[in-house]
Amino acid sequence: MLPAPACSNCGSAAVNTYCADCGERQPSHRDFSVRGLVLDAAHEITSLDGKLVRSVVALLTKPGLLTREWFEGRRGRYVKPFSLFLLLNVAFFIIQPHTQLLSYKFQNYMTGSDAGALRRIALMKQKRADLGDTPQQFETRFNAALQDQKKSLLIFDIPVLAIVIALVYAWRRRYFAEHLVFSIHIYAFLLFFLGVMVPLVYSGIFRLLSAAGVSRVSLQRMDGDAAISVLLLAVMGPYIYVALRRVYNDNRLGAVVRTAILFMAIGQLTDVYHDVLFYTTIFLL
Repeated sequence: MLPAPACSNCGSAAVNTYCADCGERQPSHRDFSVRGLVLDAAHEITSLDGKLVRSVVALLTKPGLLTREWFEGRRGRYVKPFSLFLLLNVAFFIIQPHTQLLSYKFQNYMTGSDAGALRRIALMKQKRADLGDTPQQFETRFNAALQDQKKSLLIFDIPVLAIVIALVYAWRRRYFAEHLVFSIHIYAFLLFFLGVMVPLVYSGIFRLLSAAGVSRVSLQRMDGDAAISVLLLAVMGPYIYVALRRVYNDNRLGAVVRTAILFMAIGQLTDVYHDVLFYTTIFLL
């Protein structure tokens, strides 16, 4: 009997069509046919789409389910936590410039009279002088760099929120990675909510108010930050509460208290994100 061929990918003994160690499908004549290439491409596309749709639906309709499934080892049917966050992060920052969400710009950092605001203004003036830019040139340069930094810095809020979760569940003695996965899913939902649901709600409200005779000038003067805060409280609060109950089997009172703590933590992290975004941008110019 001829010995079984070694796996073409890892060199270990092959088992039937797939390698038992690395999972690589073994080469065959099918791989070198046009039909085989088309079938492989179709499989990859439908597999990713199926996982992505299933993951997003679960994320939106069943708070905490993705985390619970990950905890219990049922992971193959869903997009991996970090990959899901990155996909939604990319989608959000494609949409974000066309909304008022996280729309920090040069002018936002040039206002205020507190110590932090005065320090930012002084740094801006010093940096502009160092670069030799006109005010308009510097504003354009700063806004372009700021937009690039927004896409990457939000990710650093995830481990900080995971630390907060670990602290409020310190007696549970769970692995930190479990809290990290929960934090990723919370931020993934937050990105979808801010990128899709908030613009749709805003659009609907503005259309209704406009139809009711409210002038465009009055609509533009509305406090967008306050409205978004109300929407976040109305949606993120219940979402986190249900997710905590599902993932950590928390009782009702405990889930309410921890939801309040996590909601406030997300708010504080957003303020920190705002400041870190500024300092990172100004020092990288």
